[in-house]
Amino acid sequence: MPAMDLVGLSTTTPSSMTAEFPVTDAIRLLWDEVLELTGVNPRTTLRFGLLHLLDDGLIEYHACLRTNDYQGSGLSPFSFSGGYYICAEHEGDVATLPNSLRWFYGEYLPSSGYTLRPGWHIEMFDARFVPNAADSIMTFGAPAIRPAGQR
Repeated sequence: MPAMDLVGLSTTTPSSMTAEFPVTDAIRLLWDEVLELTGVNPRTTLRFGLLHLLDDGLIEYHACLRTNDYQGSGLSPFSFSGGYYICAEHEGDVATLPNSLRWFYGEYLPSSGYTLRPGWHIEMFDARFVPNAADSIMTFGAPAIRPAGQR
């Protein structure tokens, strides 16, 4: 992932890895606010969710756009340092996202040979993302260190 200058809004909410999955509403409302403030078309504008787990089981979440996609006011600047990421795609309604996240973090990553490094975990939303659609696709990823011998 390249380094990027972003703008967005932030919230702190319970992790989506909890059984209750209350993050759906908090993050959906944050994205609704970003889209309303900016007026950007979500079908043509690449969007980024940046998050990291806090010590108390909460996550800090930033709903962001690239600065070259929005030049107005109302959003806070955020610098994303980029780096190597291991990513997967989730297909389906966002209500089933916890299943994909549990598989990725609980099954795939521990056996993949990748090591997590400090940094923001990322979500990427492009034209394929339609939150409640069965064929919706979003990309998510974790900051990683490549296994030895990989390019």
